Amino acid sequence: MNQEKPKLTESRIPGAPTYPAARLTLRLLDELFGGDGADEVGVRLWDGMDTAQEQKLDHICRKLRLQPGQRLLDVGCGWGGLVIHAAQQYGVDATGITLSQPQADLANERIATAGLTNRCRALVRDYREMDKPGGYDALVSVGMFEHVGAALLPTYFARAWQLLKPGGVFLNHGIANTTTDRPRRSPSFSDTYVFPDGELVPISTTLRVAEEAGFEVRDVESLREHYALTLRHWVRRLEAHHEQALQFVDEPTYRVWRPFMSGSAHGFSVGRLNVYQALLVRPGGRGRNARPTTTTLIGGTMLTQQAILDALRPVVDPEIGISVVDLGMIREIAIEGDKVEVKMVLTTPFCPLAGMIAEQVRQTAATVEGVKEAKVTLLDEPWNPAWMQR
Repeated sequence: MNQEKPKLTESRIPGAPTYPAARLTLRLLDELFGGDGADEVGVRLWDGMDTAQEQKLDHICRKLRLQPGQRLLDVGCGWGGLVIHAAQQYGVDATGITLSQPQADLANERIATAGLTNRCRALVRDYREMDKPGGYDALVSVGMFEHVGAALLPTYFARAWQLLKPGGVFLNHGIANTTTDRPRRSPSFSDTYVFPDGELVPISTTLRVAEEAGFEVRDVESLREHYALTLRHWVRRLEAHHEQALQFVDEPTYRVWRPFMSGSAHGFSVGRLNVYQALLVRPGGRGRNARPTTTTLIGGTMLTQQAILDALRPVVDPEIGISVVDLGMIREIAIEGDKVEVKMVLTTPFCPLAGMIAEQVRQTAATVEGVKEAKVTLLDEPWNPAWMQR
């Protein structure tokens, strides 16, 4: 006699969203914002979102140290960007799971277009339904963790631990609040109109539950500043494609997302919100694992660029009295070892104070830890106020 499969009656993970504002997170995010609606690594003033998306995917794959022939599971795969990248660039056998049929359909369409159907696939599946103990060398979850909820964290990490083989690696990427957050008396704007099923937890809670499930915490990286920049890019893209957005949602929904993303950018800028990548390992026997004994700082160049950008913010254009960063005068920061080149434009073609500004920028960049030599190149390009950050 066949037993009926138990139903997953308790789940905070949404399928294809049905609440109004969240419909914007479907294909529109992919069309306008670049990627699967997840935050990007390495977004800078001069980067396009396509470049940032590529950097994010490679950042994750390098952290997982993927090797040809390994099996990868992406929990909450969105439109398939990560599994496709991992299969194409790292030669892994990649499976993505999502609760959204439209996402799985489009992901599989893209997989077929890329000629990867023999080693890449997207399934409509809840992570608790995956039943291949020790079947994967690596697990990754990007932008789904916020929908698990505190009550189900033990279930989430226990299942991830079961699915990994001994020595396997799990990269969990999610937004977090802080331990000092006060309980809300009523639902927030986001809770009401954008993500009614979402629940944020502090990174300390995440790591504690992961350890209780048997994981060893190997690395934790904050990408808070990157997400603030990403959200500003997203707002600009949304506003620039207002009419296109209305092909997917109505005007009230569009108006919900503008203040939501702007407010979120502020939250990340001031540190009220954060986004972390936690690298976890299922230890092998006697504490053995597949991680090397030496560690290369992954993404160190991007973080150094952000540090230089932050250091330059107090430098102001004396004629306007506004930061050279906020004015959009800094166009590129090139780093080679301990040498830095800052490429910038001037607000006026024949600025009499050009030499003074450039020298101040150079001296300031040279004060950043790890920089031994700094130079400034003035680009022969017009200054455009549209470059200014919001």
